[in-house]
Amino acid sequence: MSVLVGMVISGLMIGFVYYIYTNLNQITHGYMSTHTTINAYTIAKADLNREIEKASKIVQYPNGFILQQNDSDIYYNVRNNK
Repeated sequence: MSVLVGMVISGLMIGFVYYIYTNLNQITHGYMSTHTTINAYTIAKADLNREIEKASKIVQYPNGFILQQNDSDIYYNVRNNK
């Protein structure tokens, strides 16, 4: 009888550990995808700031703007993500 009780308790503990591990894995995956998205936006913001500082002229148009430098033009377009 005590062996059966021990097996039931062990099974419950294994189930709880698996449940906790699965939930922590999902939380970690969500955090990493959010972190990757924020990192991409931070890099894009730094790149845009650097290009604006280097630009000699900024020309606006309805869907974005053009950064004109000495020998090149960089086009930035606004996209509506829905």
